[in-house]
Amino acid sequence: MGEKNAVDYKYLSDNSRYADLFNGVLFGGEQVLIPEKLLGEDTKLALTGGTVWRERDRDLIRKYENGASYAVLGIENQENVSYIMPFRIMEYEAGEYSKQIEEIQKKHDTARDVKGDEYISQFAKVDKINPCVTLVLYWGTKWNGPESLKDMLKLEGMPERLKDYVNDYPMHLVRVREFENTEVFRTDLKLVFDFMKCTEDKKLMTELVTGNPAYQRVPLDAWKMMQVHGKLEDLNVDVAMDEEKETMVNVCKAIDDIKNDAMEFGRAEARESGLKALVDTIKGIYKDFEELYTRVVANECYKDVTREQVKKYV
Repeated sequence: MGEKNAVDYKYLSDNSRYADLFNGVLFGGEQVLIPEKLLGEDTKLALTGGTVWRERDRDLIRKYENGASYAVLGIENQENVSYIMPFRIMEYEAGEYSKQIEEIQKKHDTARDVKGDEYISQFAKVDKINPCVTLVLYWGTKWNGPESLKDMLKLEGMPERLKDYVNDYPMHLVRVREFENTEVFRTDLKLVFDFMKCTEDKKLMTELVTGNPAYQRVPLDAWKMMQVHGKLEDLNVDVAMDEEKETMVNVCKAIDDIKNDAMEFGRAEARESGLKALVDTIKGIYKDFEELYTRVVANECYKDVTREQVKKYV
């Protein structure tokens, strides 16, 4: 997980990609967020529970500044389904709001500029906190977990009218492998998302990569995202030299390995299918298993099969 987290952080820390992700997912590709307005933010949060303090480290955080105000934009990467994810997002964002409130309270406490009801909370009527938005990037094959707080609650048997008053907290879930319109992205996020949709089908992956010249020059950090989330760490690629630095990868060079793997799989599948057909044909003739097995291994194609392999089809 350490390497995967480092790869995610390296790739998504790029402000152009960060803005592109939010623009693509939330606004259909409309350029609402400008990369130059994104500022780095501390990913650590101190969450309080009475006298107990817990530190949480968020995956990625950016401040989007717009004049005197800003929005906090977070990204959480998930490789596996988390069945408490809506609660975690609610906790993270509540922690961010709590941090902002405490900063305002400290300023009032130092300045001693509030009174009455404002003094009790150390928070003035005109004070405002800045909004938070978090995207959950799910890199796995199928999300079957909750997508909002209500999905986690036991609501069975509760009066229907009471249910309407239970506050919900939905999360913004991005299923990377199921994301349909990747044309909304303007950076190499499109290449990464398209590639992830094919990692379970090597034939489809081959067609995608060989049919798109953009895969001949992919930034190294983008290729690392494809590798670690596509579970292709062992796939060999030739790294193209760019200005004497290993910064670009020709993913098409990896296709030979993909094709070879696919061919090996196809040969193995065909051989297994042939073994089953052979056993099905002769098992009605040879009732004794040892005699049947002897007949099978007498075939040049199956001379090395084991008894266990043959028994599967008897």
